[in-house]
Amino acid sequence: MDQGEAAAAELRMMRRAWNALRAQWRLDRREVLELLRGAEGAGTLSAATETRMRLLVEIGYRLCAADGDDDLRDRLRRPTAAFGWLSPLEAMSGGTGELRAVRVALETGAWS
Repeated sequence: MDQGEAAAAELRMMRRAWNALRAQWRLDRREVLELLRGAEGAGTLSAATETRMRLLVEIGYRLCAADGDDDLRDRLRRPTAAFGWLSPLEAMSGGTGELRAVRVALETGAWS
């Protein structure tokens, strides 16, 4: 497999993981658009959209280890002091810096 094929295979795996995350979190169309900042992930991805998807999938993996599905879906939509009284989904809808801040909050226990 050459580099181009390997990159394409990796992108397909990441998209599958993103689609599984969308289903697990029960994201509606508005939430998807906000999380991806206007892109739905169809067709060719911009580098920024791909980065966002990768960060969201990484956050999703960390959250899955910690919670049951129903509790997690509620927690994603509940405002919390950890994110300035935004819900985690609202916080993750900011820039990549905010996505990384959510990941750090999970890693450090600031959001648990």
